[in-house]
Amino acid sequence: MAQNIGILLTHAQPKKLGPPQPVELWEPAEGQVRIRVEAAAQNPVDWKTIDYNFAIPFFPFINGVDVAGVVDKVGEGVSKFKVGDKVVAMPPFGTHPKHGVYQKYCILVADCTISIPASFTFDQVATFPVAYWTAALGMYDLPGFKLPLPLDDANNIVAHMKGEPLVVWGGSSSVGALAVQLGVVQGFKVISTCSPKNFEYVKSLGATEVLDYHDVDVCPLVPCLGECLPKSRRSSTRSRRSPQACATSTTRSPRTALSRRLWRVWTTPPRN
Repeated sequence: MAQNIGILLTHAQPKKLGPPQPVELWEPAEGQVRIRVEAAAQNPVDWKTIDYNFAIPFFPFINGVDVAGVVDKVGEGVSKFKVGDKVVAMPPFGTHPKHGVYQKYCILVADCTISIPASFTFDQVATFPVAYWTAALGMYDLPGFKLPLPLDDANNIVAHMKGEPLVVWGGSSSVGALAVQLGVVQGFKVISTCSPKNFEYVKSLGATEVLDYHDVDVCPLVPCLGECLPKSRRSSTRSRRSPQACATSTTRSPRTALSRRLWRVWTTPPRN
């Protein structure tokens, strides 16, 4: 019989973690699957839950929210997966140690789990779930943005935005890269910023134009930004203010004053 080991949080705000120790081998309930963890991605939320002592309902606890692995056992009512399938998921956050990813076996909700395409490795896909949901939730209330993605009768994504501009700040970050792609597949003309060393990468994701976010004049360089701002504010974007200040000024403009719609997604710029 398989044995499970994990990294337990035994008390609030520990100075350090580990070492791994034996933990319960969880059984999947109805609508759940158990996987053998092959890759777990680290996120800022992992250390923040520990340092700030939140989303830990009780001790001992196991945290972590990005995982890829192989289905080891399926619960009642699960038909979309079988033992041996390669999957990736973001388990329920801050609910129970069985869902934490820093263990050999963890429990996933089948409806929140997807199969891994053959072209991806476990390490690659483990970095997707939290970044995807962060990008998707941040873009969800943008007019014209649709989730689930709209599909035609042939199950192809409908690019319904037809060239509407979308600015993604920090397109080479994990969240930014997915925001770029979510915009592209829906038909947006994506304009992004990043370091020059990442220009080609962000273009490969589908961005039409990529600008250096270090440039103090980057905001006036964003195509159509000037004409999207009310006349009373256009001059301020041409001053030598930080890109962050320039972008913030656009968000304070009344939406009805935009001569063309320019939707902006704010993501954390990548580190150099």
